[in-house]
Amino acid sequence: MAKKITYTSAMDELRIILEKLQTEEITIDDLSKNIKRAEELLTTCKTKLREVEKDISSLKDEK
Repeated sequence: MAKKITYTSAMDELRIILEKLQTEEITIDDLSKNIKRAEELLTTCKTKLREVEKDISSLKDEK
């Protein structure tokens, strides 16, 4: 069973990956793995943001 990741944790991990890419601290062997992980993290963040947006929208509609 996959562990749920929080939005904050996903963003922190994305920052680390981005930092590695910007400072060239990543080997070519790990590049693909890190890009795929970044894509997964971005999808997670987008999903969580959409969920919050829906919640806020429904709260506004209730008033």
